[in-house]
Amino acid sequence: MSGDRPAPASTSGGRFPVLEARDLERRPCTLPAAFTGRWNLVLVAFRREHQSDVDTWTAWHAETEALHPDLECFEVPVLGVKWLPARWFIDGGMAQAVRDPVVRRRTLTVYTNVAGAAYALDIAGAFASDFSRERFAEADLVIGAGAALGHYTTEGGYLYPGARTVQIDVNPRGLWQGLRTADLHVRADARAAAEAILNRLEQRGIKKTGFRTPEMAKLIAADTPDSKQYVPQPNTLDPRKMVVELDQVVPKDWEVVIGAGHYFSMAMTFMKGRPAERYHVVNDFGAIGSALPAAIG
Repeated sequence: MSGDRPAPASTSGGRFPVLEARDLERRPCTLPAAFTGRWNLVLVAFRREHQSDVDTWTAWHAETEALHPDLECFEVPVLGVKWLPARWFIDGGMAQAVRDPVVRRRTLTVYTNVAGAAYALDIAGAFASDFSRERFAEADLVIGAGAALGHYTTEGGYLYPGARTVQIDVNPRGLWQGLRTADLHVRADARAAAEAILNRLEQRGIKKTGFRTPEMAKLIAADTPDSKQYVPQPNTLDPRKMVVELDQVVPKDWEVVIGAGHYFSMAMTFMKGRPAERYHVVNDFGAIGSALPAAIG
């Protein structure tokens, strides 16, 4: 890639967390599914003082865009959840400063727990990585907020064998998929309950680092769903690498229909950054070959 702005010497190989966002024309989207270019330059600003650095990259992209039409540039300002009530005002101020409608559609604001985004372990249960399983096994307390905590999510109850379990849901189930789902059930809106818990901890002055260390964030970023190594037979491919390649070219807003075979574990774990509702797993009666006719309709 040519241009005055140098490309980074290396990449971390980590994954971009799935986040809810909204562009400056107030259209909601999901990241990284909204990154629609063949190649995407994503500029994330966590603090106001980062903006001057971001501006140097956007200026570089504007100059080189004609040379690299497959390269899309997205700016992602990230703000803490405490600013969410003022989102209309904050995003509106940004939109007033950005006159170009193309740039407004490429500016995606995220309001989230900034410190916590780097500690997401990705999918839990039967599809969890070995690294994630080790972390779940170390847990003392598991809180399921709006999660059914069914058989596959909890590996039949063996994913976190030593932990006490709390389920927060507007309609909690004591028994689900043949399992006792939790030790304690709280009937509440998941977000409202989480905010209440955090407020009470703050009032009592309870604050512990726990797993949230820089070293842990690096380990999570480097994690892969299946790190097992093997040598493919001649004239064959590693299906995991094939799914990774497909994930890079299949648009993130496409519907993904997956059948019930061994391969579906690879598709569900290596296809990243897509809204959950875009995945359709067809496993009625455990029949192999049912995905294709279901996809056709």
